[in-house]
Amino acid sequence: MGGLEARKGPRSIIFDAVYFDFGNARSNVTALSGPIGPVPLPASANISGDFRGFVGALEGGYSLIRTPDANFDLVGGVRYLRVKAGSIFSSTARPPACRRRGASSGPRTCGTA
Repeated sequence: MGGLEARKGPRSIIFDAVYFDFGNARSNVTALSGPIGPVPLPASANISGDFRGFVGALEGGYSLIRTPDANFDLVGGVRYLRVKAGSIFSSTARPPACRRRGASSGPRTCGTA
């Protein structure tokens, strides 16, 4: 984060910029907490996230009132914003096992008892 300001007479130019990076946040969930205590999950769930960006502004101003103690400026300008965000979810859960019903060439059933 930074900023610059330059003045000459009643005119001014201002630039400021902010860069942020909340990248590589990771989480690994293997159990849930409940009223009876932690409940282990049959599979772990992982999530990772990334959030970064940049904000920049370029402004010009003109002093309407100038005193030794303060200035009253009219300021206008442009602002640029760029944000990138992403997340990845993965799980170690496996699909239910499939087995054949009846003869070895019969139809398959998956996930049912």
